Amino acid sequence: MTKFKTPIPLLALSDLNKDITLSMVYNELNLLIIKEGKNIFIIEDRCGHFGVSLQAGKVSNGTIRCSAHGAVFDLLTGKIQNNFFDDCEPIKIYQWRKNNDWLEIFL
Repeated sequence: MTKFKTPIPLLALSDLNKDITLSMVYNELNLLIIKEGKNIFIIEDRCGHFGVSLQAGKVSNGTIRCSAHGAVFDLLTGKIQNNFFDDCEPIKIYQWRKNNDWLEIFL
């Protein structure tokens, strides 16, 4: 039997009125909400290499570069883009939707 994920209101869309990287905790889950142009991404705030926060990472063209070791991740797929390290895992990406004036995440 398939279990459907429930959308959970995360924050008001008005909080994302400019390009921003916003770190937040929801039920002990560290999230990073990224707005780049018209694109919004929600990822786990954890580098796939060493587990450090990605909040200080450089966002560019749908990717984020870890400020600690330079690993670059695709914000749509979570996959590493520069194969810097053999022990680097993809980052977790979360599905989301706009619902009226809210950004909702599927958990």
